[in-house]
Amino acid sequence: MQALRARSLSALRLRAGPPVAAGKKGGKKAATAEPSGGPKENSLATGRTIGANIHKEGSDPPHKPDSEYPAWVFKLTNRKPPLSELRRKKPETLTDQEVLRLLKLSNRQKIKEANFEKTLQ
Repeated sequence: MQALRARSLSALRLRAGPPVAAGKKGGKKAATAEPSGGPKENSLATGRTIGANIHKEGSDPPHKPDSEYPAWVFKLTNRKPPLSELRRKKPETLTDQEVLRLLKLSNRQKIKEANFEKTLQ
């Protein structure tokens, strides 16, 4: 479980890219001028969550055992089903949360379609 959590955390982009130096505006010259800074660190190899440090000074926090994290942390990587998938399911098999999500997404789609129709007039 810890390996799964570490992989999902390392897949998230927690840091912005390197800052662009003053005077460089892109183009062919800027792309070939300097190579990017060294190899990227691996979160699993270092035992730390790369990019999770929010302070100017300090280091990235180390990985902890799964027992030290609350249960809701592991639900963050669960994706909610899209509207098309909810429509394919039989209504009797949907949970209450899925029914509410289906209604919310279908209403949102109807509003978007109505707004699009208004722009054509």
